[in-house]
Amino acid sequence: MVLSKYAVEVIKSVTDPYSGLPSKKKENGYSGMPDVADVREACDNEATRIARMERYRVLPAPDFSRARLAPPRPAPGDLATVFVPENNPRYAALVDWAKTADARLWKFDGRRGICVSYDTWDQRPTSTRSLADITKPLVEGATNETTKSDDATAHPAHEAAE
Repeated sequence: MVLSKYAVEVIKSVTDPYSGLPSKKKENGYSGMPDVADVREACDNEATRIARMERYRVLPAPDFSRARLAPPRPAPGDLATVFVPENNPRYAALVDWAKTADARLWKFDGRRGICVSYDTWDQRPTSTRSLADITKPLVEGATNETTKSDDATAHPAHEAAE
């Protein structure tokens, strides 16, 4: 009686000896005949799964070929994420280092201390493009087609800074 209330696809899936209800074990390890509640629960779960798969089937396929946003332009201090307070023993050495370091690797942000990049704090060698090299292409032979008018429409904040 219970199975008659479900679609044929649900019944086939639940009664399949390999992957359906007969292949499942109970909590105590005994795999006997399922009772009516077990059959109904399995049918409800399978009907829900089939309905969910049908909803997914009618969704449009993702379009991975669409245009992506341009990466953000390098800016002074954009890599500085570790705050070093003035009372830190390494503070004085980091301030001296910042006098000649790449401007992207450090910044003062109004707090009493300096922000440095994680690699700087961890004393790892870093390789960044300097702000003067932004106009140079990353790949030999590539060109930078961005114009000042394009920058102004894409990044209004950069126009005010220039």
